[in-house]
Amino acid sequence: MKRTTVAVAAFLAVVPLVCHAAAQKGTRAKIDQYMHAAVKVDHFMGAILVAKGGHVVIAKGYGMADLKDRVPNRPDTEFRIGSVTKQFTATAILMLQNRGKLNVEDPVCKYVPKCPKDWRPIKLSNLLTHTSGIPNLTAFKGFDKFTKKPHTPTQVLDYFKNRPLDFKPGAKFSYSNSNYEVLGYIVQKVSGEPYKTFLRQHIFGPLGMKNSGYDSSHPTAKNHAKGYTHSKDGYKPAEYVNMTVPYGAGALYSTVQDLYTWDRALEAGKVLPKPLHEEMFAPHVAIGKSGNRHYGYGWDISTEFGYKRYSHNGGIPGFTSLNSWFPGQHAYVIVLDNTTSPDISAIGQALTAILFGRKYSIPRPFKAISLPPKDLEKFVGKYRITPRFAITISLDGDQLKAQPTGQAADPIYPESKDRFFLKDVRAEIEFVTNAKGEVTGVVLHQNGHQISGHKVKQGP
Repeated sequence: MKRTTVAVAAFLAVVPLVCHAAAQKGTRAKIDQYMHAAVKVDHFMGAILVAKGGHVVIAKGYGMADLKDRVPNRPDTEFRIGSVTKQFTATAILMLQNRGKLNVEDPVCKYVPKCPKDWRPIKLSNLLTHTSGIPNLTAFKGFDKFTKKPHTPTQVLDYFKNRPLDFKPGAKFSYSNSNYEVLGYIVQKVSGEPYKTFLRQHIFGPLGMKNSGYDSSHPTAKNHAKGYTHSKDGYKPAEYVNMTVPYGAGALYSTVQDLYTWDRALEAGKVLPKPLHEEMFAPHVAIGKSGNRHYGYGWDISTEFGYKRYSHNGGIPGFTSLNSWFPGQHAYVIVLDNTTSPDISAIGQALTAILFGRKYSIPRPFKAISLPPKDLEKFVGKYRITPRFAITISLDGDQLKAQPTGQAADPIYPESKDRFFLKDVRAEIEFVTNAKGEVTGVVLHQNGHQISGHKVKQGP
């Protein structure tokens, strides 16, 4: 009798493990199905890692790291991570604060020689949260030429430090890579070590992130992906960037495996003392007017499917990146690519939906149909999405165009009588009609989200 009881107890103990393994296998299959569609439809090339509860659900590469030599992408392929670099720069600053070398409430001018007068009110915390007002150097005319030549950190700062501020320090959030260029300079000056050496010695080395570091302008590692762009003409090598320029704002490379190591170390409290960890992930400043997104120190803080999410996107010619994790859920979604994908947020959102058992859509190719101009005229008008953002629909001959606030007009193509798509951006515009057949609004479908707007101006 006792032996039977033991056997039954052992069986019951195994059942949850079997169920968990089966569920994980199902999730892996759904993710792989989605990614193969993303490869086919959106020309994705890169690597992903999705994990939950201490178990890696999937870690896999798709497409080629090197098209010429036919080297496939793998979980240990190195990618440039662009602005995901910022979380490492912010961590370096907080590490230096923990050692008494600086404080985030220190004035920037304490560390920057020949500091502009307008910068005197700026604190390090303003740099960390993009509230300094320092203009974004990547938006400057001629920046493309600037990135082609090597520059010292001082020369990079000189490129923008005497330009007028965009707004009074602390007045609002406005994303600017210049902030993290200054922070990278301060890490180097205060620590007495080159920026890349500090990160290697105090972050990458101790955490065992062997495939992460400050990237070379001409990387030679066999497992380092080459960057590409994709168009109707196929894949082309991305534009050259001298990696001395992105510096503390975007010069690092990593792998999905290393970023998983990084995220888990952060969640486990192995990187920073608790007070500084909490300061890094505090919602210091709102992003936009919705109140659903905030910026911490190098991290975007938001909510996805009811769960708090810490994330950051990155982009640099030839590469885009997404590093995201969900504190308390022990869940991680990491996407790196080498094709300058405009849809990496949509991929991340879909993978998150699959991980949490929510609805998602498999990428599908758009197919345009033909509609006569008379059927297109009713869509012309202005559609208010938010108080500061609208989409203006115009008709040029038989071509309908959509122009978002502050952007150029792009052609949109019908896939049904009331749903249109853009060719260069994976987005759709669905027009809403009333019982009389009058167009009253739109629903914008992009990055896995749906945003509604109402018509505020009738067409001619």
